[in-house]
Amino acid sequence: MSPTVHPVAARGFTLQSEAYEAARPSYPASAISFIVNTALPFLSSPGAQVLDLAAGTGKLTRLLAELPLGRLEAVEPAEGMREQFTKVLPNVPIHDGNSHAIPFSDGTFDAVFVAQAFHWFADIKSLQEIGRVLKQNGGCVLIWNMEEPEGLLGRIKKTHEQYESGTPQYRLGLWREVFHNDREEFLQIFEPIQERVFTNSITCTADGIWTRILSRSYVACLDKDTQQQLEQEVRHMLQSPEIGWREREAVDGTKEMVVDIPLRTTVVWFVKPLAFDLEDIQHIKFYTVPGSYQNCTESPPSNNKIKLLAMVCITLKKGEEPQFLFEAPAVTPLSDLVPQLAKLYNYRLRLKRLIDATEDLVEYGLMKPENEQGYDEEQLEQLAKNKEPSAKQEILKDGVKILLNPDPTGRRTGEAPNEEIAQVVRKTLTNAKACLSPDLIKSNKCLTEEILDEALQNIRGAITIAWPMGLPEWEPVKDILDDKEDLTGTQASKEVIDPASASIWWAAKELQRDKKLLDYVGRNDKTKIIAKIQKKGQGPPLREAPMTEEAQKQMMAYYYRKQEENKKLMENDEDDYLHSPWANPKHLKSTFNGVGNVSWKPR
Repeated sequence: MSPTVHPVAARGFTLQSEAYEAARPSYPASAISFIVNTALPFLSSPGAQVLDLAAGTGKLTRLLAELPLGRLEAVEPAEGMREQFTKVLPNVPIHDGNSHAIPFSDGTFDAVFVAQAFHWFADIKSLQEIGRVLKQNGGCVLIWNMEEPEGLLGRIKKTHEQYESGTPQYRLGLWREVFHNDREEFLQIFEPIQERVFTNSITCTADGIWTRILSRSYVACLDKDTQQQLEQEVRHMLQSPEIGWREREAVDGTKEMVVDIPLRTTVVWFVKPLAFDLEDIQHIKFYTVPGSYQNCTESPPSNNKIKLLAMVCITLKKGEEPQFLFEAPAVTPLSDLVPQLAKLYNYRLRLKRLIDATEDLVEYGLMKPENEQGYDEEQLEQLAKNKEPSAKQEILKDGVKILLNPDPTGRRTGEAPNEEIAQVVRKTLTNAKACLSPDLIKSNKCLTEEILDEALQNIRGAITIAWPMGLPEWEPVKDILDDKEDLTGTQASKEVIDPASASIWWAAKELQRDKKLLDYVGRNDKTKIIAKIQKKGQGPPLREAPMTEEAQKQMMAYYYRKQEENKKLMENDEDDYLHSPWANPKHLKSTFNGVGNVSWKPR
């Protein structure tokens, strides 16, 4: 075992390397295709030199082996993992090493992959070591599969997560801190990180679910008694019909019960840029390695590498309404940037619909089935008598306090959660609204998919507190949470923009997807632009008025007050100022004598 490896990972993955190989899923074809064709397109051409760092049992390596690579190497610190790797991929060399000591010389590889492992060694020293073995214009890809079980499966997940014991698990997001806390050092080596998420699923039996749990390092490190206790608890919960078991034919022809568990595959990548010719970058800000942020005026020492850091801040608008602030490298292809902006725009709309629907849910309870919507007989009788529906009333139902609040539209049951739980949900909604506020632009805070994801998941958690048994299939909030909305024929469908055909306009020009952002805005760092998003075929956006209606009203009011003041001045005598205290030389003496406010005027 190589040094500098987390002790839980070192022991756990050595003890349960077989369980890891048997239970851990592969990666979706869509994610691999995206990496090869979009993130690091040079991988689609023959001859690339690739390293799989912290390769484990070779779950990702076997997919890389199918590419037309010139060379494929693997590094893994755990001896048990290396043994399993060799059984599966005997023709791929695997070496003992770790993220702080990769056993290869400088500039060896075109790409370095880290699958399901970077969270164990997310520090700047690891990134510097990866940068060392990468060639210029080479890239590093981090990839994770993350289960997203719901209902009882989600509660089963929490039963084993209690044994994490402070380990830096991926789901905690601690691995992201290195890209913020050590941003300056990171950007001396790489361009800013980019990220893409893919959905997938895995089909498991009850035994398979337990094996997956056992493959986790912190579970593998538990003593036998604790493992047995955890297994009994998990298997007892798996007996519930709430799991959603279905029958399928096994490999041996027998029948077995299985369940589909949704997975979320996250791909993060960053590129080590080329060195630029000094003549091409005069007066452009850059980093030198080693060195500091400066303007280029003379040739740097020959041992320094020049790296452009041109970042563009984009304020995106729809019509005259500002939407959000987004930051992207100037070298970003518009074929990637335009769909990304459109997806963020649509995600904001989705979160807004979720907030609106959840507010109704908390106020009036669950949606009625479509065939039951409308007023009941009692409500119709009250309406016939020109009476308002019954006021809010707190009652006990099945031992739980609920608030009866009839829906004036008759579409919801009127059985809302009690005020204490409702406040939890409303507070979560208030926090989510802050993600949609234009004030983020004034604060220079960029919007990311992770921010919106977190807001959505927080709302999901708050709703689970209020309705622990889940929402019915016909509830609109559930459709929005699961991203299964049918917007056909609704006003919302007119607002959504297809990322594949969206267009971005800036300076009266449509940004063409076959170009890069720098082709329009140049290479200057910290460039700020205001762009507008449009649907396909809508043409250029309308020009905005030079000032807002509110600013125009304020200006008119100001000049009206100024005009009235001038009129009053014209009506006064020229010597009117002599009556002012400052024009009276005896004013101070009169004040001391107590006659400061006495004045003599003709009647």
